[in-house]
Amino acid sequence: YELTNHLGNVMVVLTDRRFMFQNGTSGNVLYYEPDVLAAQDYDPFGMITFGRSWEAGSEYRYGFNGKEGDDEIVGKDNALDFGARVYDSRLGRWYSIDKLTENYKSTSPYVFAVNNPISHLDIDGNKVVNFYTDAVQRAQNNLLPIEAELDNYACLYGSIEKKKEFSGTKEQWKYIKGIEAEYKSELRTLNELKVKEIIVNEIISEWQERSPEKFNEFNSATNHLGEEVDMIIKVENLFDSQPNVIPNDAIAGYNETPRVSTDENGGVRPKGIYGVNKIAITFEIDESDRFNFEMKYGQDIENHEGGHFLYFIKNSEE
Repeated sequence: YELTNHLGNVMVVLTDRRFMFQNGTSGNVLYYEPDVLAAQDYDPFGMITFGRSWEAGSEYRYGFNGKEGDDEIVGKDNALDFGARVYDSRLGRWYSIDKLTENYKSTSPYVFAVNNPISHLDIDGNKVVNFYTDAVQRAQNNLLPIEAELDNYACLYGSIEKKKEFSGTKEQWKYIKGIEAEYKSELRTLNELKVKEIIVNEIISEWQERSPEKFNEFNSATNHLGEEVDMIIKVENLFDSQPNVIPNDAIAGYNETPRVSTDENGGVRPKGIYGVNKIAITFEIDESDRFNFEMKYGQDIENHEGGHFLYFIKNSEE
C-alpha cells in the first residue's frame, strides 16, 4: 500500500501485515505498528532528501508524482519515467523537449510543472484528462484512516462484528457502527468512481483511435494567450437509473457553462468549475440505446462537444 501526498508522491510503502505489542505482565495488546517497506521525503522538484529515506531490504520502484524510477543510467531515484519523457529530479528538468513546445514559447521546453512543482503536476503529456483518475486516488486515501480506526477498535474491544463478543460500552458500539457506515459509504463511492474511470478511459481511447487529428487538436489546445487548457472528461447518469452500464454507451454530451477569470494585468482566461484553463465535458450514459456514438451535425458527439470547447477557449476574451 502507498501513502501519498496531494501531488501523488509516494511517501510511505506498507504491507498488509502489522506487528503486535503486548503488556509483558498481563499479555494484553497495547498497540500495533505497521510493516513499513520504505519511507522517503522529497525536495520540491522530486529529489529524495538526503538522510530522509529508508528501505527494508527490497527496492520500491515508484516515488515522486507516483512515477517509476529509471535507475539504469544516472543512478537510483535520479530519473523518473513519466511516459512521454524522462525527468531528472536532481536538476528539476526533462531530458528532452516538450512535444507541445510551439504552444508555450514563453516557457523553456525543459522546465517541470511550469517551475511550480508544489501546486502543479505534469502527468504524462496528455491534456485530455480523465476526471476520475485523481478522484479514485482521493477516495482510496479517504478510506485509509477509517480502516485504521476500525482496526484499532477491533484490537481494543475484540470483535466489532458481533455485539455479544464486544467488550466495550453501548455508546462505543454505536460509535463504531457509525464508523462502519461511513466506511461502507466511502467504499461504495470508490467502486463507482473506479467504474467511471474505466469508462472514461475507454471513451478517450476510442476517440483517439477514431479521430486522431481532432483528438490531437483538443489534446494540445491552448487559449488565446498560448497557455495550455485541459479538457476534463466526466460521465453522468451512470448509476442513477442504469447500474449495469458497459463502456461505449455514451449517447449525449455537454460542456459546462462558460466562465472567465481576469488577472491583475487584465488577462482573461477560460475558467471551469475545476479551475482556470480547465474545462469539463460531460458525456451522459444510457444503456437503453446501444449506440455507435450517435452523430450530431455530421460529427461524433465527442468532436461536436470538443468544437464547443475549442471555440470557448479561443474566444474567452469576447
